[in-house]
Amino acid sequence: MKVAAEICPKCEGTGWRPITNGPDRRVTRCDCRLQDRTQALLTAARIPKRYEHCEISNFDFEGPHRPLATARMAACRFVEEYPVDSTGLLLIGDIGVGKTHLAVGIIKELISSKGIACLFYDYRELLKQIQNS
Repeated sequence: MKVAAEICPKCEGTGWRPITNGPDRRVTRCDCRLQDRTQALLTAARIPKRYEHCEISNFDFEGPHRPLATARMAACRFVEEYPVDSTGLLLIGDIGVGKTHLAVGIIKELISSKGIACLFYDYRELLKQIQNS
């Protein structure tokens, strides 16, 4: 049971708030529930602590990393156009160029902007789990 300090003033704890524009009486999800869902999805995504800071917006593509600007644009486009039926996104590059950073950024952006459930897996861990199953 929620105490008075935890009850959202917009929805009064129901999770729904009325939409008052127009003659129809409708409701929409309250921001408090959307924030709770986003946080739950981020936790369920299994992003390792060392990558929690990674976002598309803080991906470095300045100076010597200038060629990585196209990868960042592709990541942004992927999120913007998601869901894409016929294609996916494959990140290829040398060690340390930012593939994981972009992948985590895409996961976080899909969760926060579109409410899409995502899951982070290290390739080696995934292979081990498949082999052990």
